[in-house]
Amino acid sequence: MLRELNVQIPDLSKIRSTSQEPNQIKDFTIDLEIDAFLSEVFGRSAILARSSPGYYNLRALLQNPFAEKAVVEFRQSIFDEIYQRSLEGPLDHIVSDLSFSASAIPKYPDESPSQYLARQEAELGERVNRFKAAIESLDLLLKDAKSHGLQQVHRFAIDIKESEEFQEIDQRLNEYIQFCRKPASSFWIRIMSKRIKSKYELMRKEKEERFKFLKERLKLKELENQIKVYTTVARFFRKLSGVGVDICLPKMLDSRQRCSKIIDVINPILAAIKGEGVVPNDIHYSPDKNIYVITGPNNGGKTTFAKTIGLAVLLAHAGFYISAKSAEISVVDSIFTQFVKPGDLAKGEGRYFAELRRIKTIFEKATPYSLAILDEPCSGTSNEEGVEQSMIILEGFYKLGCTVYFITHMHEIAQRIVANSIRGMANLSVGIDFNDGKPIFDYKICEGPGQKSYGVELAETIGLGSKQLDRLIRNRTEKGELLYSETRIS
Repeated sequence: MLRELNVQIPDLSKIRSTSQEPNQIKDFTIDLEIDAFLSEVFGRSAILARSSPGYYNLRALLQNPFAEKAVVEFRQSIFDEIYQRSLEGPLDHIVSDLSFSASAIPKYPDESPSQYLARQEAELGERVNRFKAAIESLDLLLKDAKSHGLQQVHRFAIDIKESEEFQEIDQRLNEYIQFCRKPASSFWIRIMSKRIKSKYELMRKEKEERFKFLKERLKLKELENQIKVYTTVARFFRKLSGVGVDICLPKMLDSRQRCSKIIDVINPILAAIKGEGVVPNDIHYSPDKNIYVITGPNNGGKTTFAKTIGLAVLLAHAGFYISAKSAEISVVDSIFTQFVKPGDLAKGEGRYFAELRRIKTIFEKATPYSLAILDEPCSGTSNEEGVEQSMIILEGFYKLGCTVYFITHMHEIAQRIVANSIRGMANLSVGIDFNDGKPIFDYKICEGPGQKSYGVELAETIGLGSKQLDRLIRNRTEKGELLYSETRIS
C-alpha cells in the first residue's frame, strides 16, 4: 500500500472571501481602474490578459485585499524579497514546469491505441523529468528565503522531495512504461474480451496512482497562479523603475492611527503609459483632517488624483510597491467609491437617485477606518439642492470618522468650508493658466479652494463658444451641407 502524498499548498495571498467581509463590495474597488491596471501589468488587452496565469488570483486580491496589518506585511515580505532578489524569472520558470508536469496527456481523435501508448510513454517521461528538475530548483532557489511566505513554498518543495513517491519516481516510471508496452498491438486490443479490457483498465488505474502527485492538477496550478501574482507585479514595477519612476514599499501603520503620508505619488497606470511625464502629488490625511473637498477646472486631474489615492492604498494592502518616493499608510478596512456609471442609469433610476443610493450603501457599511472617494456626488440635481445635500453628507462623514475625498464643481461647498472653518474638513484644488486662450494645466494638487471650473473657457478652446458656433453653422451653409433658409443664422 503506497503512502498517500499529502502536500499542503501554501496560501501566499491570504485573500478573505468577500462573502465573509460584509463591509466590502467588489465593484467599489473596480471603480479605481483595476481592469486597466491588470492590462498594464500583464502587458496585453483585458481579454487576452484573462488567459494569463495568475490573472484571476490578482484580480480577486485587488477586489478585496483588506486584512489586519500582519497579513499585509506577510504579503509585503514575499513581494519585496522577490523584487530585491530578482526572483521573477527563476520562479516563473519553475512553476511553469510544475504546472506542465501536472497537465493531462491529450489523446488525439485519429490516433490508434498503440500510437497513444507510445506517445504517452514519452510525454509522461518528459513530465516526470521536468517535475523532478522543478522541485530540485525550488529547493535550491528558496533554501535561504527570508519571508515567511517563500519559506512555506520551500517547505512545500522539501515535503515533495521527502515523499515516497518522489524518491521512487524513476522506478515507478519504468514500471508504468513496461506495463503500457504490453498491449502495444492495436490488433491485441481489438480482440481483447470485455472482461480482459476491464481488468486491464483496473491495472492501469492502479499504476497511474503511482503518479498521483502529478495528477493533482488543481494544487500545482494553484501554486503557479499564486506565485504569478507576485512575479508579474514585480516585473511591472521593475519596468516602471527602469523608466525613472519612483517606487517604494509602503510602511503600514496601525489602523487606529487613521493617517497616511505619501510623497510624490503618481498613478501607476499613467506611469506605465507615459513614464516620467506624470506630475507627482502628495497625500496627507489624519484624524484631525480627514475630509477633503477637491475643486478646480474640468480636465484638470481631480478624478485622476482621487483614483491615484485609492489605487495607492489598494496596492499597499495587496502587499505591493506603489509609485511614490515614500509612503506611510494606515491599514484601512475598505475602500468605497462613488463614480456614476452607465450601469447605474440603466436600472431605470435618475442620476441623482443612483448617486444617493450608492452613498447610502457607503454609510451602511463604512467605519472610521474606511476610505471613501466620491466623484461629483449630488450633481444630478439643481446646484442649490446639490450644495445643501452635499453639506449634509460631508457632515455625516465627519461624524462617522472615515477619510473622504469629495470631488465637486459646486464651489460654494469649498467657500463654506473656508468661511465656517468646518472641523475636520479642508479644501484642495488644481490650478489652470491660459496662453493665447488655450488652457495650461499643471495637474498639481494644492491646498485651498478652486476659483471656478472654467467650463465656458474650456468649451471655447474646442470651438463651442457662441460666435464659434455661429461661424460653424454658417460655414456649413456655404459648403452646401445645410440650406441657409432652414437655419436661423442672421
